[in-house]
Amino acid sequence: MMKKIDLIALSFLMLLAACSTDSDDSDDDSFDASVVCPAEGTNAYGMPNRGTIVDERDGQEYEYTTIGDQVWMAENLNYDAERSIVYDCNDSSCLGFGRYYYVGKDSSVNYMPYVEINKDLMDTLCPQGWHIPSKKEWEKLFDIMGGDGYKAATRLRSSEKTFYPDGGDPPGSDDCRFHTIPSGYTKKDVAHAAGYYLCSTQAYVGGLDIAIVYVSVGFTIQPFDSYAKRYEYPIRCIKD
Repeated sequence: MMKKIDLIALSFLMLLAACSTDSDDSDDDSFDASVVCPAEGTNAYGMPNRGTIVDERDGQEYEYTTIGDQVWMAENLNYDAERSIVYDCNDSSCLGFGRYYYVGKDSSVNYMPYVEINKDLMDTLCPQGWHIPSKKEWEKLFDIMGGDGYKAATRLRSSEKTFYPDGGDPPGSDDCRFHTIPSGYTKKDVAHAAGYYLCSTQAYVGGLDIAIVYVSVGFTIQPFDSYAKRYEYPIRCIKD
């Protein structure tokens, strides 16, 4: 099973080289969490750099964190929306997984090489004043966190969760309290392996629709293609 997951991860890394924008790598010594994402102070929105927000639709509370000039939810979205589901898990290892969302316009046409994103649905999933991040916003986050996929992913990964538990990959450093967790997606052998998050960008590269962000020991963009479109994915919202 691990070999299968490793092959998937390798294919994502190859795709990133073909479709992601160039970014400047930073030396380890140049990254200072107290500058990049200070715990104290206020951000450009006049909010404390870290705190909680309440989704007025259902009263749920979410942690958020400020990283550079971006403000991100530090938890997976848990809003009970159309075509969202709860992962089938009965133990505490799934705490914080939130709900999983399908945003393709048509989940029944499995033979198509790509599927169109349902933008109307995507625009209603995050709380008011927040949205599903675009490909550029995800890439900017990784630039802020160090540019290199491995460095940035390690700094974003939860310090309390083990990724790929069978392989023994250690938790991350979670420098900015982003709390990436290995919630995977609704394919059964992927939960607890890596973090996958939806991306709002509808862009075709080689006939494929860029729509999924993959965060583990590295960072890649996965095509929302005939394979990926059969599953539901977690969401992290970003401030408008």
